[in-house]
Amino acid sequence: MKHLARVVKCVFAGFCLLVLADDSVARAAQKATVDTSAWLRYEMPDIRKLKDTALDMSFLLEAPAGKHGFLTVKEDKFFFEDGTEAHFWGGNLFAEANFPTHSQAESLAQRIAMTGANLVRMHHRDVVAPWTDFIVRRNLFGGQSPETTRVLDKEMLDRFDYLVHCFKKRGIYIFLSHLSSRKIMPADGIPQPTDSLDDIYAGLKIEGEFDDFLIRLQQAYLDKLLTHKNPYTHLSLAEDPVLAMTEVINEDSLLFLGAGPNFSTNSDYYKRMLQGQFNAWLLRKYKARAALAKAWQPADGKGRGLGDEEDPEKGNVAFNYRFTYDSRARHDPAWSRQRNLDMYAFLYDTQAAYCDRMYGFLRALRVKCPIAGSNHWISDVADLHLNADFDYVDRHEY
Repeated sequence: MKHLARVVKCVFAGFCLLVLADDSVARAAQKATVDTSAWLRYEMPDIRKLKDTALDMSFLLEAPAGKHGFLTVKEDKFFFEDGTEAHFWGGNLFAEANFPTHSQAESLAQRIAMTGANLVRMHHRDVVAPWTDFIVRRNLFGGQSPETTRVLDKEMLDRFDYLVHCFKKRGIYIFLSHLSSRKIMPADGIPQPTDSLDDIYAGLKIEGEFDDFLIRLQQAYLDKLLTHKNPYTHLSLAEDPVLAMTEVINEDSLLFLGAGPNFSTNSDYYKRMLQGQFNAWLLRKYKARAALAKAWQPADGKGRGLGDEEDPEKGNVAFNYRFTYDSRARHDPAWSRQRNLDMYAFLYDTQAAYCDRMYGFLRALRVKCPIAGSNHWISDVADLHLNADFDYVDRHEY
C-alpha cells in the first residue's frame, strides 16, 4: 500500500444517536417493561426559540462545510487543504434517519448545528431487513426487502442529497459508512446456488472480503453513489469537500473468522471458495508440495502437518473455518505450529488484498478525503497493523 501507515489515531467519537422517530419507535416504547412513572417528560426544545440563545452553539461551526478545502492527513493530525487544523465532534445517523423529507432535513441540520456538532456519520443507509427490534422501512434501495440492491431508489437518493446539502450549508461535514447492513437479494444476480445466500450476513461480513462477485457489487454501489451529481450542491460526493472521511467496510475482519454466526463461512460454496484461495496462496508461497510438507512438519511431533492425501495443486489442503483471532483457536493444537501460522497469514494477506483493491478503487473514483479500512472492535495486533496502512484508524468499542 502507498497510503499513510503512521496515522493510528481515531478522532471520531459519536456523542449521540440521531434518529427520526416514527410509529414503530413509539410502539416499541409502549412495550417496554421499565417503570417510567417517576420519569420527567422531556420535550424537544423549539429550535426557533433556541436560536441565538446560550444553548445555540452553531456559532462554533464554519459554514459552509468545505470552505477550507478537503480534509487531509499530516503525520498524526487532520488538516484542511489550506493548512487549518481540523477538529471534529459529532454523532451518528442510523438507517432511515438519513432520508428525511426536505423540511425535516432543514430542521435536523439546524438542530445538529445548534449542538455545536460539525460531523455526522451517515450509517446503515443500506439496511434492507429487520434490524434489532424494529423494522427499517426506508433505505437507499427503496423500501423493505427491495427486489435488488443494484439500483439506488430515486426518491431516497433525492432525500439523501438534500440532507447532505443542508449539512453543508450549516458547516456540518459527513462521514460516510459505505457497507454496513446490505443484504444480497436473489435478483442481484449472484452466481452461486441460492441456498448459500443465507451464508452472506448483512453487511457482507467475511465473504465480502474474498468473493470477487461481492467485491464487484460493492464497487458498483460506490460508483453510483460517489460519482452521482447532487442536484443541490452541484457536486458529486467524490469531489465535494463536505465528505470529510469514509471507510471501506463496517466492523469486519477476516481475522475474526468463526468468532460467531455472523462472522462464519458455512455453505459448501463459500467453504470451497476459501479453501481454493488458501491452496493457491500455498502454491505461491511454497511452489511445490514437498516444500510445504517440510515446512509443516511438527518439530515436537505434536499437531498435524500436511496429510499424505493433501496436495495444494489438487486444492484439497484443508482449512480451519473456525480460525478466530482468539490465540487459543489461532494455535489449534490439532495442527502443527507452521500450519496454524500459514492459515493466519493467508487470512491477513487476503484481507490486505481486499483493502488495497477497495482503496485503489475509491481513489480511482477521485475520492479525495481520508479513507479508513474497517472499524472492528478487536484489538488483534495484526488487524490493527492492516488498518494502520490506511489514512487513519477508526476503532469501535461496546
